Amino acid sequence: MCNDILDTEMSGNEIPAKIFESSDLYLSAALLTVGYKLLRVKTNDNNRGIFVFEDRGDRPQTVIAYFNSSLMGSFKAFSNNWADLKNLVQLEMENRNGKHYR
Repeated sequence: MCNDILDTEMSGNEIPAKIFESSDLYLSAALLTVGYKLLRVKTNDNNRGIFVFEDRGDRPQTVIAYFNSSLMGSFKAFSNNWADLKNLVQLEMENRNGKHYR
């Protein structure tokens, strides 16, 4: 599963009409927790993770709910998603730079 969403070229039929990118690890974990589809993980020149999601019409309200602390979801799922995203960024850094950081 991990290699499927790391920064790899996607064929034209796999790219959704709208995407949403975030470098906020906590927001991205929250989006995963409430059912957003993670398409890929990439890193920028500073090795900061960029999380690419399939966008949805309710995303602005979801993001506001997250920042207002009114977004509902499982704390356990959030914690697991946070750890998974952090590991995916680490793997992407290793793939991109050819180094192991662990």
